[in-house]
Amino acid sequence: MNIKRIISALTSIKWKYLFPHFSLVLCKKGGKLELEKSVKLFGSRIVINEDACLCICKGTSLKGCLIQLGKKASMVVGSDCRLSNRNIVSGNFYLGQNNYLMKESLVLIENESSLKIGNNNRLFCTVWVRFRGGAIIGNYNTINQQAEIRCDELVSIGDYNQISMSNRIWDTNTHQIFDNVEEYKEHIKTHFPNFNEDIKPKTEPVIIGNCNWFGESVFLKSSKIGNHNIVGFRTSIINKVIDDDNVITNCLNYRIKKY
Repeated sequence: MNIKRIISALTSIKWKYLFPHFSLVLCKKGGKLELEKSVKLFGSRIVINEDACLCICKGTSLKGCLIQLGKKASMVVGSDCRLSNRNIVSGNFYLGQNNYLMKESLVLIENESSLKIGNNNRLFCTVWVRFRGGAIIGNYNTINQQAEIRCDELVSIGDYNQISMSNRIWDTNTHQIFDNVEEYKEHIKTHFPNFNEDIKPKTEPVIIGNCNWFGESVFLKSSKIGNHNIVGFRTSIINKVIDDDNVITNCLNYRIKKY
């Protein structure tokens, strides 16, 4: 059995990328790999499982990148992109043209979920899509380090948005909240030690328009934001609808006392 696995692994390797590209590319039986001639690989790892498909268009380069496609997953990367991040995909991922996925970024797409990214974006963030959810990021957006997008239903981000560090954009409670304590205990025990979430939590879509600026450490959950807004440092927006041309900040009350 081990010999069969070794033979299968060896036959899955695309040896032409191993040297001089120092990249390990494995395409298992039934998987499909399409790399246009001007695609450049260096120090990257690509694993394509059964019935999965990866297509990378001309002028795109991968440096120190990980792409791992689960069974029946698909990933399309447009032309002139620069990838140096991790992409673990069991659903569908479409990446348009001239995008930069920096090494700090992480894309996680679970079974039957999807992520669509337009053109000319620069991403340093984590995007995690589960429970057949769909996330959409438009054009000319920058989403900075340690920001996190959690999508279990719908997160839609328009164009020309500047999203600073450590933002949290969630359409979900991230985990099921149990009304019954015994049900909660049983869930913990049956999922120990991984605590995998297999029950979809409560969700409400997040919609972000165009030309917005989000300061550092914003928490946005289950809300709709219009166009041309400024969201201040450490502002929390939960279950709100905000129209165009606003400055949104938390209300701070100071207590000043003589010592």
